[in-house]
Amino acid sequence: MNLLSPKVNKTSYLDSIWAFFFSKKSLLYVLGFVLFFYVISLWNRYIYIDDAWFGEQAYWFSKLGFSKASSIKDLYGWDQRLFVYHKLNIVIGAAIVKIFGWSVYYFKLFSLFIYALFFVVYARYFRFFYQNNSIHYYILASFFVFVSPLMISLSFTYRPEILIMFFGFLSYFLVEKYLKEKKKSFLIFSGIFSGLAFLTHINGMVFAIAGFLVLIFNKRITGVFYFSVTAFFTSILYFYDLWQIGHFQQFLFQMTHWPDDVGSNYNSSGIGGLLLNMGQKLLDEQQRFLWSDRVQASSILLFLALIASFKTLRTKHKTLLIYLLICVLSLNILGSQIAERYLIYFFPLFGIIFAVSVVDLFEQKKVWAKSLIFLIIVLQFAFTAKMFVEIFDKNQNAVAKHHKILQHIPNHKDLTLVPYEFVFNELETRNLTVYKGFEYYQKLHGTFTQKTFFERADKLGIKFIVLDDIILEQKDKTFPIFAHGKISENQYYKVFYQDSNALILESKR
Repeated sequence: MNLLSPKVNKTSYLDSIWAFFFSKKSLLYVLGFVLFFYVISLWNRYIYIDDAWFGEQAYWFSKLGFSKASSIKDLYGWDQRLFVYHKLNIVIGAAIVKIFGWSVYYFKLFSLFIYALFFVVYARYFRFFYQNNSIHYYILASFFVFVSPLMISLSFTYRPEILIMFFGFLSYFLVEKYLKEKKKSFLIFSGIFSGLAFLTHINGMVFAIAGFLVLIFNKRITGVFYFSVTAFFTSILYFYDLWQIGHFQQFLFQMTHWPDDVGSNYNSSGIGGLLLNMGQKLLDEQQRFLWSDRVQASSILLFLALIASFKTLRTKHKTLLIYLLICVLSLNILGSQIAERYLIYFFPLFGIIFAVSVVDLFEQKKVWAKSLIFLIIVLQFAFTAKMFVEIFDKNQNAVAKHHKILQHIPNHKDLTLVPYEFVFNELETRNLTVYKGFEYYQKLHGTFTQKTFFERADKLGIKFIVLDDIILEQKDKTFPIFAHGKISENQYYKVFYQDSNALILESKR
């Protein structure tokens, strides 16, 4: 039976719409339409701040064999050596620099490659568990994953989430295969993939925890051994550079003194403080799912699917529900912080739940569920369109822009303050420091005035300050003190050059 065009009595106009929209042909048209805009959005895709943050770490790893953020001065020793970094993600980035060279698009294309590879694995999952009807479930689940503002944005960004999603889903897939076919090789590889997820980001530990507890729940004690051993020996590679004298202490220092919400999650005092922090995080977990319009519609679709088809899911997909619940709770309790981007880890599981629910609702009345799902899908289309508009608005030939602005500064050795995106492709030839360091300093010590900003820049020995159109036009509102290029009289810096793209200040000293 074609599950997306079942032989049911269409007793209402809603049933007809449901059957039409969720038919294979309609969904493929929608996916093709979104894919068209996605592909053209890749051209001159803007440089995300984290492309630069992780890209710089990968660059120095490729040159020195360890990670650092040389462009962030006087902050916990980051410019000398960074011990808190996403190991596998940076090592792969370093290999990219070694093989292909220094360009943001090599990093972005790696994320895109993993994203495409995920959909290949996703298809194999549905082919294995749903056999003759696999294509229909696959299209539904892929629709949920792909038509998402968050995925459209971060699937072409050099961040670790896509890679963790890939490894995490592989680990889950192989646990499910083991429970069905009892082959220990499935668990060996499942453990390895969960370990690789941890190597990519500490948050990836959730897949090892979920795999372990699901096997315990299913009383597969021998399986627990195979899974745990391979997961452990893969994960322990994370500490390869921390066993030397002083390194682990420096790692803990940087971890607990991170200048944003991350550090506070690992810095609770005593058992009471830890429990209090844990309880507060559990209460705040809903913020992750409703963080912004990049995830709100996806989250609501997930909750609607769970409510509308809970009986079917509990009966036929109990392992999936338990695995996902463990993952979400583990991420909340042990994860670095509550942020929407980490939901990407679980989008493949969300997609499966959505697909199962849509098919289940074909054979049920539940007008409320069908109506609400349609309404939220329309909202999702609006959010997705908004994301494309934002991307196209930001897209530009940033590398050419950066080079054009910096060519006005003749001495490449002069320490120059720039937006972080300028490391592409100027890091190799210029002495750069970035506003991100000032942003972190501001979080730690209070909001800058122009005077205190210039005092800080002078103390660091910065010769030139570049204010580009992003800062001047307040597209990034981190430093409102420079809105419209109004520079107050001061003893530290003067105007050196100005055009429609940037304002460059030079030290008076």
